[in-house]
Amino acid sequence: MDFEVISDKIYPIPSLNPGDRILIWFDKISSPISGPFWLNFNLETKSEIIPFQEKERIYFTIKDEHSLQQEITNLLLVVLTIITIGISIWRLFP
Repeated sequence: MDFEVISDKIYPIPSLNPGDRILIWFDKISSPISGPFWLNFNLETKSEIIPFQEKERIYFTIKDEHSLQQEITNLLLVVLTIITIGISIWRLFP
């Protein structure tokens, strides 16, 4: 499935020499879908569009917020269960 997000925000990048790197932090976006994604984008300069090469694609996984909240809740339930069992055992052997 193709999912496209277009940003009109301009990210100013200073002049770079070959081999130089710069980090660009994009805004948070919401995705209607979750799962594995390949990030691919083009850089647009004042005079040309520089496409990313196939080998430069970035792979990552997006989780929808419901799944993320469920994982946090499950982890908290496990921690509370362990604490409750620990307290019960501690009270049995004073």
